[in-house]
Amino acid sequence: MANILVLKSSILGQYSQSNALIDGYLAELRTERPVEKGWTHAALAQLAAGHGLRAAQASDLTLDDLVEHLRADRLIIASVSSELGEGGPLTRRNGHLVLVTGAALDGQGRVEAVIAHNPSGRTAALQASARIPAARFAEGFSGRGIVIGPPQTADTAPPQPPESPGSPA
Repeated sequence: MANILVLKSSILGQYSQSNALIDGYLAELRTERPVEKGWTHAALAQLAAGHGLRAAQASDLTLDDLVEHLRADRLIIASVSSELGEGGPLTRRNGHLVLVTGAALDGQGRVEAVIAHNPSGRTAALQASARIPAARFAEGFSGRGIVIGPPQTADTAPPQPPESPGSPA
């Protein structure tokens, strides 16, 4: 039986109004209709940080990296192919974002499946707590994403440099 590592998140919120303030959602205007391009990674990280969370862009992520972040109470907004939930071949590895909330591990600690929240999934099974086989996820995962951790506290805040003499108080 697989070990399941799942995190519950309080950061799944309504961020669409905030995107207008940071210009983080891209759309291309065409003569026939606007075409949505989606969120920029930098804007999502900025948005999460603006809500008090620790957030950083990441690249070259592996499935094992995802598990380590989950174990450290961090979630990952992963850049994947929008074809991930379809049965056909994957023709790209980016263009869509999902929130990785967990992983199913085998008895040896290897990732069997990635558990993700994908509100635009084509079926209910591909939306909340979608279980995507590890090989399929890896094939459609760009290795890029945004790692989001809990709010900073006095214990987790980075040390501040000492004030130089003559600095305003």
